[in-house]
Amino acid sequence: MMQTLYVVGVPAADPDDLTLRARRILGEVTRIIVDDVDAARALLAHYGIETPVLVARNIRSLRQFEQGGDVALLSNGLRMAPAGDLARLVEKATEAGVAVVPVPGPAWQVTTLILSGLPADSFLYLGELPVSTKALAELLSPVRHESLTLLAEAALQDIGRTLAELLDLLGDRPLVIATAQPAEAAKMWRGTLQEVTTLIGTLPVVGTCSLVIGGSREEPEPWAEGQVRAQVEALLRRGLGVKEVSQQVSGESGWARRDVYDLAVRVRKGS
Repeated sequence: MMQTLYVVGVPAADPDDLTLRARRILGEVTRIIVDDVDAARALLAHYGIETPVLVARNIRSLRQFEQGGDVALLSNGLRMAPAGDLARLVEKATEAGVAVVPVPGPAWQVTTLILSGLPADSFLYLGELPVSTKALAELLSPVRHESLTLLAEAALQDIGRTLAELLDLLGDRPLVIATAQPAEAAKMWRGTLQEVTTLIGTLPVVGTCSLVIGGSREEPEPWAEGQVRAQVEALLRRGLGVKEVSQQVSGESGWARRDVYDLAVRVRKGS
């Protein structure tokens, strides 16, 4: 069994952004697990690292590492964290008692957020936006009136449709798009969801981009009492306490927590 699994953050584009610690570890481990073989080999070749590479989707069990030794897993800087097969391997390693050690690298989304000029002290990360219109609507529904900056990724091959749906679902608001392609300088577009639709033809057609979307500046209409009561009743039936119900429903409904608490007490008493 492997002794240590290093989760190594690697650059989104420029290989010179790799940290000295990451470079050292990648040269010392016995294997390197990746999801994008071509990108990984290009990075390793840039530094003359000859450590054998394994593809994450081909690893069925940690028994493949019975010879022991340390292993590295590459987490591409285009994502905030490992996903898919890579995430499942990290989960399996922790469940098996393997030491999982992070080796932080440049996170392109956070860099984009900082450079966007939009509020960056707190934000909501949505992950990669789904292609399906229904799934996108379901993802955005709870955050439509959120005042925090929204951070997400989107597939460039679907970016025109995605931006049109964002405009329809969220309304016009500030937007920054950033792309980071291997061997290319990072590019950023600033404007609004309405304005950026005119730039679609200038964006790359493959890969992933980061989206920084301004938060809502509108105050949502408070829920009617019947809607609040229905939500309170549903949560009480699920076994939540009055305090938990008041905390959750007040944030969603626009009601003061004390008012929701009083309503939940009455509902629980059957009044």
